[in-house]
Amino acid sequence: MNATEQAPLDEQTLSRCCLAPLFADIMCKGQISLSDWRELMTAPWDNSFTSNDEAILMRLIYGVHRGLVKVVD
Repeated sequence: MNATEQAPLDEQTLSRCCLAPLFADIMCKGQISLSDWRELMTAPWDNSFTSNDEAILMRLIYGVHRGLVKVVD
């Protein structure tokens, strides 16, 4: 199952999961679902994210901002 077919991420799952596989899938496809994008953007910025996870989130934001990743329904 890929990132765009998965159920929307909830805050607890997001804070406990490793974002690297999700990031790899998103970058390979060049798209992220709107629901996953919203969950990533509204995730709590607390101590549950590692520095690697924060870097991944920043790369995804950059990718969407620069048009490298499209947000799709």
